[in-house]
Amino acid sequence: MQVTPEPNVIEQLRERMKQRNLADVRITYRVTGGMPADYRIEEELNLSGNAATARVARGTAPPQAASRALELAEYEVVLQQIVQDAGSMVTRAEARFLPDSTVGSITVDVGGEEETYFFQVDEEAQQAQARSTVPEKPSAQNALALLLRRLVDTKGE
Repeated sequence: MQVTPEPNVIEQLRERMKQRNLADVRITYRVTGGMPADYRIEEELNLSGNAATARVARGTAPPQAASRALELAEYEVVLQQIVQDAGSMVTRAEARFLPDSTVGSITVDVGGEEETYFFQVDEEAQQAQARSTVPEKPSAQNALALLLRRLVDTKGE
């Protein structure tokens, strides 16, 4: 897998974190995939300032949505993990996925400038395609997925 040089948006994020100026920093975490006739997954988590919103749709079940206030410390932990992962994450142009794969993405938006990074969610598919350009899951994915689950499972309470 080719390592992507860190784009300007990650440098901007680092600078904003140092300044503790996160007002116009937005993170969007998405997971989509699966066989359409089987069990399609669509998840999205949006983090912005002190708010978190989530939407989850799986298979034929009705979509679930929730939102809640986001603690600054929780937001900063996620942002730090994204910055740490930046050198190993790849853009869409660099990533290759098998059809019907479950694919994740993390979009980092700082002041309107954004970059989206992609990764394989399904570990079995990732291992089967180990020699290709399928990127590994970033460590931030675990924190984002956990936050999404907590948000939807508690309905924003």
